[in-house]
Amino acid sequence: MNYSKVSFDIIRLEIEKIFSCENYQKEWNLRIDKIIHLADSNGIELKWNEIPNWDNVDYDYSDQEFLEIAYIEDFNSESIYIITDECFKDQMGFSVKPSDLIAFIEKVYNEEFQMDFPQPSDFIFVQPSTNLLTMIHHEGVRTKYIKSLP
Repeated sequence: MNYSKVSFDIIRLEIEKIFSCENYQKEWNLRIDKIIHLADSNGIELKWNEIPNWDNVDYDYSDQEFLEIAYIEDFNSESIYIITDECFKDQMGFSVKPSDLIAFIEKVYNEEFQMDFPQPSDFIFVQPSTNLLTMIHHEGVRTKYIKSLP
């Protein structure tokens, strides 16, 4: 399985590239509300959609369903950076090859944090090679933003 840890600084730079604000002067962190503010500050309006069954405590998403919720559809990209609430302890996200995502979710994440990956928390996914940012908010909404080419 191919995954590694990646610093929050690297992930922040990738998000700034996606939003075309590489020289953004203000300090910001990888919390969803701060990313929304970064987008707004650069004239980007993120559109949020409700996630089906999010409030249904009896519904368990399969790993594949969860990846679809996260708009992870291109399994040919080079890597995906993943940030979950648990990543803030050491300020390191995960870099995972798309072909290894399911194995990462089922084995690595579960073993490292003693919890299932699909759950009602905040998630950020960055695909640098496709300029795609997707976010899942713990309140049951999701968004995606793809950098438009000039």
